[in-house]
Amino acid sequence: MPLTTKVAYVHLGQTHDEFPEVAEALEERGVSAVPVHLDDMDSTDWASFDLVNLRMCRGFQKHDDFAERVSGLGRHIEKISGPGVLVNPSTLIPSGYDKSVYIPMLESAGIATVPTRWLQRGTPGSLTDVMAAEGWEDVVVKPAVSSRSWRTFRASTGKVADRRGEDHHLLPDDGKAELLFEELLAERTIGVQPFLPGILSAGETSYIFLGGGFSHAVHKRVADDGWFAHELFGGTIVAVTPKRAELDWAAHVVNTLTEHYGELLFARVDALPGDLGAPVLLECELVVPRLFLREGDGLSRYAAEVAARAGANRAARG
Repeated sequence: MPLTTKVAYVHLGQTHDEFPEVAEALEERGVSAVPVHLDDMDSTDWASFDLVNLRMCRGFQKHDDFAERVSGLGRHIEKISGPGVLVNPSTLIPSGYDKSVYIPMLESAGIATVPTRWLQRGTPGSLTDVMAAEGWEDVVVKPAVSSRSWRTFRASTGKVADRRGEDHHLLPDDGKAELLFEELLAERTIGVQPFLPGILSAGETSYIFLGGGFSHAVHKRVADDGWFAHELFGGTIVAVTPKRAELDWAAHVVNTLTEHYGELLFARVDALPGDLGAPVLLECELVVPRLFLREGDGLSRYAAEVAARAGANRAARG
């Protein structure tokens, strides 16, 4: 099929592993998927693209200037090409990947979330004091802006079975957890939340929405000797069919996000089982999400949504 539209996939040196398959699926629909390094933003002819996608910017959490650079890029693209060319919308930047911003917003809208104590960068205090104040004996500490469990660790007041090494599971009174906590808080906003043991038995579920509608879901289980629901740490991922109540809950989360930020071409909602079995929001992935397109057989649906949006933008621009 002739390539009639162009989509830029902005990246930081490494795309998601699925990118070759995404590019092939788009080519079958007449769309050319062009990787563009963010460092080349000033020399790129953005007006030649019908859609600009930030989803391949893996490792963004390690770049402190990422929000500033892509915010500037978003303004530039909207100025020359109009709204709707950058996906997801520029209104997401930077709050759409900052857990300390969008999670409290969703919580205030009545969505159940994992209880979290947010501490702004530079806030004085200790992990031991936070745990004591909240009455939590087993916690997870994570940066508000993070991906793939980057700089995330678990700490507890007693021994909990976990054989993956001291860099992931610490005792607050051994000094190392407090040192990591202090270093992390000096550099960035962080969240401290109770560890929910349900993840060990029931795992974590990701609900993926494409073009505003539900596409697929995957279930992630932790390894026998760990607590991260990620294959990097020995976890497993399988496609699942959600129950109607679970799907309705996830759709409500996405609808709330859409009302706040605007139309989302893609969104991922991650949930853990709460004490009563109902889903509890862990986080959302809206800017640079892994969408489990292979695992959920979603490549075709994703390509169709991207092609439709690019085609509509091309038609609107004449």
